[in-house]
Amino acid sequence: MPHYKDGSEAKVGDRVKGIAYYGQAVAGLLISVNDAPEGGYNCMVAHVCLVDNLDFEKLSADWIKPIGTPGAIRFLVLRVEYGEVRNFEKML
Repeated sequence: MPHYKDGSEAKVGDRVKGIAYYGQAVAGLLISVNDAPEGGYNCMVAHVCLVDNLDFEKLSADWIKPIGTPGAIRFLVLRVEYGEVRNFEKML
């Protein structure tokens, strides 16, 4: 069974925080746990973040919802990050 860094059992639907691959700090919802080929467990964490207009072209228009009035300079985006379960901890 997969376990977080504090030893508690990981379950889909848990609110978690930790470090994803590429060193990004993430707080979100655990949406998937899979066996890793090298041992351990990989996971996917969904989280919401704000993105500036400068990053707009990098994102699919289907995933972006403007905040506030037309011409707003920030966007609310749902992202999924990948990481190792042992690098996350459950949030209460």
